[in-house]
Amino acid sequence: MTECQPLSKSIKALPFVLLCAYRKGCFFLMTLVNLNEILKSAQAGHYAVGAFNVTNLEMVDSIVNAAESQHAPVVVQYAEGDDERITIEKVGYYATEIARQASVPVVVHLDHGHSFSACMRAIRCGYSSVMFDGSELPYDENLETSKEVVKVAHEVGVSVEVELGRMIRSNGRPLTNPDITELMTNPDIAGEFSKKNQCRCACSIIWNCPWCIQNRAKIKL
Repeated sequence: MTECQPLSKSIKALPFVLLCAYRKGCFFLMTLVNLNEILKSAQAGHYAVGAFNVTNLEMVDSIVNAAESQHAPVVVQYAEGDDERITIEKVGYYATEIARQASVPVVVHLDHGHSFSACMRAIRCGYSSVMFDGSELPYDENLETSKEVVKVAHEVGVSVEVELGRMIRSNGRPLTNPDITELMTNPDIAGEFSKKNQCRCACSIIWNCPWCIQNRAKIKL
């Protein structure tokens, strides 16, 4: 985007809120946003926002280009589990620059960060949102680490997603669905958890095995 580019009149018709910055007499679109900013608009407008995982830089371009073609906000997310394939930093520096040049709101999100240090790595290289997945930890440890992540992230304008409940991981192999009711998110505990750590977004388990393909999903809302 060139400096002092005028805002298009068509922006008023877009189904989401575009944030602007004012500098040297000009307005600039702020398209690298956090989850809080796009989810508020989505809730008010009654629409969903797609979140897509990337494992290489080309996928970042494709996802943002597709979002721009549909005039839709989007979440570009990278999972810590892919760190051996491509690092948190490499994706972060590239994706945040692409997001700043986009014509629609883009969140650059760390997906399933399993440690405080992973979340800090993401924040240092510009991710606008991070997920701390402490679902395999004891409740108290999950809560305390979530609080630490939220405290740092909110100081620098980064949104935080947390997780309660656990996912059964199959490494892509077909599974027969076990009885996993006890692993699903308890709504009462989730409400208490969110209040205590002040997170704005939580990953809730309503069907536990996304890789199970032998049985139909039983979504429990």
